[in-house]
Amino acid sequence: GAKLFYLSGMVHGEYQKQEIHNLGRFISVMKFRPLTWQTSHPYVLADR
Repeated sequence: GAKLFYLSGMVHGEYQKQEIHNLGRFISVMKFRPLTWQTSHPYVLADR
């Protein structure tokens, strides 16, 4: 399933350092799956 990350907002034009650190840590350890589904669905949905 999809993993959601909540960024609380920008302060002085930058996101919170700890939130970006957590997001980066998750991306660096995630296991990559075959790209068959991603190639047939080439879009991202973002809600603000």
